[in-house]
Amino acid sequence: MDVDFIIETIDEILTRLPSLKKTSSLHGQPKSEIKHLRDLLRKVRVDLKKHVHGQEEENLPVWIQKLKTAVNYLNDVVEELSAESVKLKLKFIIKSLQNIIHEFSKKTTIPIPREKMEEETVLQLQPDVIERKEKIIHQLVSRQKETEPTRTVSVVTIVGFAGMGKTELARLICNDVRVKDRFGMQIWINDVESLKTRAAGTSLTATDGKGNLVVLDNLKTEILGDQELFDLEKMLMTASGSSAILITTHSKLLANNITVGLNAKTEITGTIFTAFVPHVIPKLNERESWSLFLRLRDRSSSIFNNEEEEMERNFVTDCSGVPFLIDFTATFLKENHGEDAITMKKNFLQQLKLTFFDKLPIVQKMCFEFCSLFPRDHLIDAERLIRLWTAEGFRMESENPAAEKTLRHYFNDFVGIPIFKDIEEDECGLVKWCRMKPLLHDLARFVSDEKENVMVDAEGERVHEGTLRASFDFSLDVSRVIPPSLFKKAKKLKAILLWTPQAMLPKQMETSTSTCDRIFKTFKTTLRMLDLHDLGIKELPGSIGEMKNLRWMFVSHPYASQNTQDG
Repeated sequence: MDVDFIIETIDEILTRLPSLKKTSSLHGQPKSEIKHLRDLLRKVRVDLKKHVHGQEEENLPVWIQKLKTAVNYLNDVVEELSAESVKLKLKFIIKSLQNIIHEFSKKTTIPIPREKMEEETVLQLQPDVIERKEKIIHQLVSRQKETEPTRTVSVVTIVGFAGMGKTELARLICNDVRVKDRFGMQIWINDVESLKTRAAGTSLTATDGKGNLVVLDNLKTEILGDQELFDLEKMLMTASGSSAILITTHSKLLANNITVGLNAKTEITGTIFTAFVPHVIPKLNERESWSLFLRLRDRSSSIFNNEEEEMERNFVTDCSGVPFLIDFTATFLKENHGEDAITMKKNFLQQLKLTFFDKLPIVQKMCFEFCSLFPRDHLIDAERLIRLWTAEGFRMESENPAAEKTLRHYFNDFVGIPIFKDIEEDECGLVKWCRMKPLLHDLARFVSDEKENVMVDAEGERVHEGTLRASFDFSLDVSRVIPPSLFKKAKKLKAILLWTPQAMLPKQMETSTSTCDRIFKTFKTTLRMLDLHDLGIKELPGSIGEMKNLRWMFVSHPYASQNTQDG
């Protein structure tokens, strides 16, 4: 995570460096120094990808953390172009990077660990798979009437979160002898963007009047436009025979759009698309989860003693009905039987990190780690989380951070991995509320390890010099205030977030305003996100004008009719 984050931050800095020489506060800054800085960053980036990218984080040398600190500092400097001390800071950073590179040059290449690539057929152990498989196969292989001159395409969609077995089910279907006999060619596509390339390179020859089957696995694009349909047609249509499309996706919104929208494309393409009602893979209930676990664990419930069974049932419950996580849990417990509970949970999370977290794309890794700031079982407002990610500077699919629809769709994509439960959607299928699965929340905390994200305790003992984001799950009042250690130690703090509803009385409002003023003055150059809801603040202190990088703030007055200011 550290290495990926450093590379991502370096890329962001390199895109901004050309503008430095145009900034008035840098007049007089030698161009050679900016060029020197750019060259150093490029060298660091190449060396990181060559030598340590993919290495287990606990085995990374100390200088990686030094480099991360230096790069974060440089990123802040680039954002603070109006500051008078930028020139001195740049010289300091250049010197720091030179020292780190010198230290790095003394190291030998670090071996990259081998990844476990084995795959389990968990779906075959579930009782309802055969029925669902049979129904989908029937929809795919049903031929058009021989007298029907119009070309037809059957479209079947499988919907479910990551880890629910969509891809595995699609493979079981494609390997069925009836499907192999029915279609002359099976074409697997994992990225809609590659449709055109695949269409251009696909042979359109089919024998014995057979059509083709195209599998769009893990489809994320919210619509299939005219160009995508044209490329699909090129792969589907042969001299004779009807074809089919099998789609797997986590998005119910996308599946519904396909079902409703494809029939309208007939006039454009000349092909009749028959889109069936999506097949939604539900999560397993408690009984099904435990039954699957026992079969994967190769033992019966009677073999457990009470203490063993309670511990393993807790593990399975935290999997929240996701087959992938149940499979992972059963395999781990089978291989690590006999350890004490604390050691087992630590080793369990470490292995889950390698198997799940380390395989996520870099932006999803950062979003996932950010979620460690939420209390366990907290009901998350999707709107607020999207704004926090934007304020953090996470780069989404759109270069325009104001593109609300794009960010919303990106969030729905993120929700598609098995992180959240209790998901509530609006009438359009966009996520409004959700909770983190307990197991994945534990993993987020484990990955973060309170190095940068700290859930602050009342005494402030967890706060340290490297704290960048401070989260509170208790109410602030005259007896429990923001700990002094936050102001004394966390000099580079980016976020202060309150999750628990506050209960400030009117007589405490003056204290709240004073606290707000202290926050503004202490973190005026570093703070990006500030949540002060329910603290009874009627008027913000004038020191807010000193804030340099504040991007998101949420304040509210519990006694006012309009109680939310969020922006």
